[in-house]
Amino acid sequence: MSKKYKNSRIPREPQVKEAPRQLPKEVRQELTKRPKRRFGSRRVWLTVAIVAAVLIIGGGAGLFVTSRNRQPIPAGISKQLSFSPFVLAKSRAGGATAGSYKYDKSQGVFSFVLTLSNKHAFTVSEQASPQNFSEIPGLYTKLLDGLNQFDTVSTFNGTLTLTRPGGNAEAGVLNDKGVLMFIRTTAKQVGKDEWKQVTEMMDIDKLNN
Repeated sequence: MSKKYKNSRIPREPQVKEAPRQLPKEVRQELTKRPKRRFGSRRVWLTVAIVAAVLIIGGGAGLFVTSRNRQPIPAGISKQLSFSPFVLAKSRAGGATAGSYKYDKSQGVFSFVLTLSNKHAFTVSEQASPQNFSEIPGLYTKLLDGLNQFDTVSTFNGTLTLTRPGGNAEAGVLNDKGVLMFIRTTAKQVGKDEWKQVTEMMDIDKLNN
């Protein structure tokens, strides 16, 4: 080999660097997307559990307060009742008391005595509302006519009809919430406001018999 080329190097062809390949735009977008939160995630389920617990506990507390708000019926009587009667609501008693609870099993009539702070006593008699009242139009009105109805009082428990079944003595009659109720008193003078007060100090006692 000639000395001329002994230390010389063979020139190499310049290498051309390839540009980095890029993924298609649609693929890059999919890869950069943040995963969507699913309903089954731990945080969401924890929130649902907390809300459910609040509703259950709150509902239970509401039922507990409501049950304690009513004058309790003697257990021996409440077990025999086939309907949920009106009883004295403690929060609306206004100094009134309830007692002398009775139940006539043969007639299906539950009764007790309400005594107001002014010493006026009212005997409350209740029974399940007769099915005939809903099946025969006008039957309840005929009952009221037979009791000499003369006025009505609007209450949030229903319409109380004032009657004079035995002459001068007044009695209130109410048919609502599945209960037919008679309220009698020996007081000589009872105004409409007092009738309204007596009716609205009662509430339905939901029995689970």
